[in-house]
Amino acid sequence: LKYDLELAAKIQKSFLPREVISVEGVELVAEYRAAYAIGGDFYDVFWVGEERLAVFIGDISGKGISAALLMARISSELRVAALAHVEPVAVMQAMNEVILASDQPELFFTAIYLTFDVKTGEVILANAGHPTPYRFHHDGRVEPITDGASSAIGILDNPGFESTTFTLAQGDSLVLYTDGVIEASDARGELYGTHRLEACLQSMPSARPN
Repeated sequence: LKYDLELAAKIQKSFLPREVISVEGVELVAEYRAAYAIGGDFYDVFWVGEERLAVFIGDISGKGISAALLMARISSELRVAALAHVEPVAVMQAMNEVILASDQPELFFTAIYLTFDVKTGEVILANAGHPTPYRFHHDGRVEPITDGASSAIGILDNPGFESTTFTLAQGDSLVLYTDGVIEASDARGELYGTHRLEACLQSMPSARPN
């Protein structure tokens, strides 16, 4: 069983990007650590245009082997939907139809999908029930991105997906994560929580010149 889990973990990681795309003037950083040997979190970064990147991060319902199997399926289908539709709301709607059509009520997932123009810095972002992302401004301000949020994918026939648009300035950062960060607990069972995450981001050095 241990060997099978180790092999499953290797196979699962093969569905994730081996290297994050390199873009001049943009720094992309990703870190993946499963709470167990395998899990249901996923992410991807790929081109959907000459100057436009697609970025998504998600969390499949459930844990362990079942979530890992669904992660492999969903991450592949999300990439197909993104290449076909590009725009975040259209991609979310397409994925919602696919999941509902599978007639598996236990299957749903949260996700953030966004497109990023590497020349202008424009971000178009839709959030389907996923933990709130943060924009770290070059002057040190930390801003939660609450617009463009709706319910998870695969639950409602019409979740009312919507998107929000903003422009990242030189030195700004966008922070995406799964609930494994804020729901991590210490020996006393106390959760890390969003307040600690925000405090951590607030402590980061800003890009503002001295």
